[in-house]
Amino acid sequence: MRRLALIVLTLSWTLSSYASNPDSRIHITLPTGLSSTVATTLQSEIESKISKELIAPESISAKSIPVTTSTPMMAMDTIATIDPTNWEQTIDVTRVYSDTRITSLLITTYEYTGGAHGSMSRTGLVIDNTTGKKLSLADLYNGSKLAMRLSPLWQSQILARLRSLLTTTLTIDEKNWVRDGTRGIDQYQSFVMTDKMLIVYGQQYQHNAYAYGVQTLIYPLYRLTDLRK
Repeated sequence: MRRLALIVLTLSWTLSSYASNPDSRIHITLPTGLSSTVATTLQSEIESKISKELIAPESISAKSIPVTTSTPMMAMDTIATIDPTNWEQTIDVTRVYSDTRITSLLITTYEYTGGAHGSMSRTGLVIDNTTGKKLSLADLYNGSKLAMRLSPLWQSQILARLRSLLTTTLTIDEKNWVRDGTRGIDQYQSFVMTDKMLIVYGQQYQHNAYAYGVQTLIYPLYRLTDLRK
């Protein structure tokens, strides 16, 4: 089995073996200057997103890694395929916000394994700088009350956007799709925070058909102070 050429930049880990087909590609882009606690949490998150069809689980080492600030990205480029179709995975990590307490990161993953189109996911991470813990909204707020407050707003925003895109009236099923995708705290787990805003990232098919894109909710933090833990 071939060795994977690894360029060590901001984060690194050993990928000692991978699937044998020679035409596949994985690209990972990372921010610089992350603390070791944040970097370790991010590494674990990225490892969980790398397609296990291409890289066997035993090839990924979860050892703690050094942090550097000199080079802005890491690229892992393997040439292989699972089938004759070109296979591709891109993982882009963006630092949305950081202060002395938290670091907010957005992981955007695009994967293509054939078919009409690829798939995209957005994972928001809010990491405690001291402990490296990945924070959930339930760690910060009363989860059920938070969902009750955000759900009507996000639902109305999405419905308005869909109406502007469609030439026909929304069906009952389409309205229920939006409702189900905004109801309950589980629908709000991909999020980041800045000093002023909560940003929630919807996923493909969470609220609507692929053709209409993914939805994002931006909500001011000062309106949530009464729900803080």
